Amino acid sequence: MPHDNLKSFAAHADRNRIRFRFIGLRRSGNHGLIAWVIQNTPGRNKVFYNNCRPTADPFIRFPQAQLFGNYEGTYQKKDYIRLLAGQPDYLSRVNTFFISYEDVSLRALDTANVRPLSSGCELQVPRNIYVLRDFANWAASFWPHLGRQIGSKDQSRGQPLRHMSEFMRMCEMWKDNMKLARDPEFCEKHSVTVLRYDDWTSDEAYRRKALKSLSLVAKKVDIPEVSTFGGGSSFDGLSKQGDPQAMKTGERWKLMIETPQFRQMMLLCLSDNEFRTIFADEYPDSAAQLMNALGLPALQMA
Repeated sequence: MPHDNLKSFAAHADRNRIRFRFIGLRRSGNHGLIAWVIQNTPGRNKVFYNNCRPTADPFIRFPQAQLFGNYEGTYQKKDYIRLLAGQPDYLSRVNTFFISYEDVSLRALDTANVRPLSSGCELQVPRNIYVLRDFANWAASFWPHLGRQIGSKDQSRGQPLRHMSEFMRMCEMWKDNMKLARDPEFCEKHSVTVLRYDDWTSDEAYRRKALKSLSLVAKKVDIPEVSTFGGGSSFDGLSKQGDPQAMKTGERWKLMIETPQFRQMMLLCLSDNEFRTIFADEYPDSAAQLMNALGLPALQMA
């Protein structure tokens, strides 16, 4: 069995060399930020396990691995196992490991109440990084991505109810994770650093500050080229050879707002008083513009 083979190879890995665990909703700009953090992390041989399965061993249950240094490249799992078969002690030579999870509640970090997110190495994770994106643009990126994923590109022939219900479930997760990310006590207890994708793409000073918060020396402050994992990147039409600075990631919702189903989803989300308040508090300009486009009255903040 492939998992059995990988388990024997993974036994060579020093799990105390895990540097960061990334958590973020799909379409939050996770991979751009992850690539940037890895670039600025010391060490030659580094391994990143992408989109690991929650509550399983991240060194075994992942779809793709990205290697830096020796054998550099992105490997599908079967190709990665083939590589390790020829270099069975490779993992013992890796300086640093990184793992990521998508569409996971931050409540999974509270291991007193739930199964460990990273089985077999939960205690070896020194720092969690939560990737946060402005709701309006995250939603505008996630809505069509989800539609393609479940085969509902054409709403008249697709599965609109499934599309809408899954979308609303993820919007609820955005809100709940935002509540926890705003809680200093929770973040301190679970070693969570929040990185804001929107500020990261637009502000070099923010990028320098973010690296300092992660105890990293700024080596490469510019936004990196973006590798494509799974269904692509949150970046607008960017290939790996594209220009990261040319991406209009802060204007996605303006392209989507006249789509009837998406518009209804936005109205439904903003009918939730708690949701609307959190959104407006964290992203006041974006919230005000979206509410105006929807014909909603401006929210009076205390």
